[in-house]
Amino acid sequence: KTSLKMLAGLFGSQADLQYAEFEPGSDSLPAPAIEKIDLLAKALTERPARQLEIQGEADPEADRNALRQIQFDRQLKAAKLKSMTDRGERALPLEQIVIPDEEKNKMIRKAFAAADFPKPRDEKGELKKLEPPEMEKLLITAIDISDDHLVELAYSRAGVAKYQLVQQGRIDPARLYIVQPLTGDGGDSEKAKTRVQFKVK
Repeated sequence: KTSLKMLAGLFGSQADLQYAEFEPGSDSLPAPAIEKIDLLAKALTERPARQLEIQGEADPEADRNALRQIQFDRQLKAAKLKSMTDRGERALPLEQIVIPDEEKNKMIRKAFAAADFPKPRDEKGELKKLEPPEMEKLLITAIDISDDHLVELAYSRAGVAKYQLVQQGRIDPARLYIVQPLTGDGGDSEKAKTRVQFKVK
């Protein structure tokens, strides 16, 4: 049985080709992951009879927290975009909107005012006066990142890894199989991480 460690050894590499790691909340391949996948492609080229299983993973804590933060940042950018269009300025895609530090608290207040969830009230039933850090915490906590979101992220990571192997590594897609992702505590096995796993067959 050919292991990924043995395949890496063909190129004098100590790299662990069994997995490639992503940043929390992201499905973009960082440079170290690209290097690993490109080395894996070379190894598969040397073993044309071998097939590869690709299993995407999503960490239930790290990825969920990162996805909440990403969504929160989008809420602030949406608030900034509304301010811009209210002033008659040209609308920009959210990705192009930058919020200077000195404007952040103002945008948190706007996002909090626009948010549709029950807000803290005092004994008289009136809205409590909150500071931006408290508003930020409530906004982030209210963002629901479901298990489906994690499954989608894990599948997307597997797809990105497969695309890299096919497009850059010139591996026949018929040799690559995306399998059921891992997104939870995995029962008796280890908890899912922010990565993709590879198994050579």
